[in-house]
Amino acid sequence: MKQIRLKKCPFCGGKASFKKERIWLEDGISIRCEKCHTKTKIVLIDHPAFSAKCNGLDESTRYTEEQAMEVVAKIWNERKHT
Repeated sequence: MKQIRLKKCPFCGGKASFKKERIWLEDGISIRCEKCHTKTKIVLIDHPAFSAKCNGLDESTRYTEEQAMEVVAKIWNERKHT
């Protein structure tokens, strides 16, 4: 797995880190500031055991763990400073 660099928090300058999350029966990845706890949305990781449950969902929105980390890192790193 390649190393993904995260920018500092745009609000407080704190260190950001990946966080594994569980929402209902799904696993996902978000990024959270260790200082002020600002975080991104959760990007879900696809699990083969749940594929039958996904009828009607857009499969293109479901990622491997590595893809989810890349997507959430892009969301975090492209946010605007306020």
